[in-house]
Amino acid sequence: MEYLNFQNVKRTYQTGNDEVRALCGVSFDIKEKQFAVILGPSGSGKSTLLNLLGGMDRSDGGQIVMDGMDITGFSGAKLTDYRRTDVGFVFQFYNLIPTLNAYENVNMAARIGRNPFEAAEMMKAVGLEKRMKHFPAEMSGGELQRVAIARALVKNPKILLCDEPTGALDSETGKMILSLLKRMSREYGKTVVIVTHNAAIAPAADKVIRLKDGKIEGIQVNDNPISMEQVVW
Repeated sequence: MEYLNFQNVKRTYQTGNDEVRALCGVSFDIKEKQFAVILGPSGSGKSTLLNLLGGMDRSDGGQIVMDGMDITGFSGAKLTDYRRTDVGFVFQFYNLIPTLNAYENVNMAARIGRNPFEAAEMMKAVGLEKRMKHFPAEMSGGELQRVAIARALVKNPKILLCDEPTGALDSETGKMILSLLKRMSREYGKTVVIVTHNAAIAPAADKVIRLKDGKIEGIQVNDNPISMEQVVW
């Protein structure tokens, strides 16, 4: 069944006297527990789409339905609650709090979830049970991104949104992070949406949505996606 549905979604920004049409009537759907990739070059509308789905921005038209909820009609307060409890975010540059250790960064997110996992469980799930007391400055880029994934998952969100999660990593570490995200999707039954410009990831996704100039260029379903270990960067 459709878990996420975009119907004719539009978003235009005003920059001085000019209008920038970031999304021009975008329509697609993603099923529950799918590992989906939204692929496109810089300026294609990927980040705008992710911001709309994550409740960080509002569309100018169309409808966004997630797990039966029309989030385009949410009030400001309800949209804030949606971001806090229903959506997990993983960013390119981690956004960890430097004065908190890894466990504390994850546990802080657990405190805002409705039905969260244990922070220690999530740290173990991403392979960092021996690094829980380390601070961000003491960790590698791959470890920092694993902490960020644990932080996003610990509140037990309905959907996990990842914005260029491997953009700051070398290719081998990037593969490891993507493999981890895919495993977390399978083991915890989460719908994962990754926004990226890296076309190499596409064969490993359940569904690929290609964007160009704010429009859908193509949609592909992979019945037999390859493993991340088989991805050639």
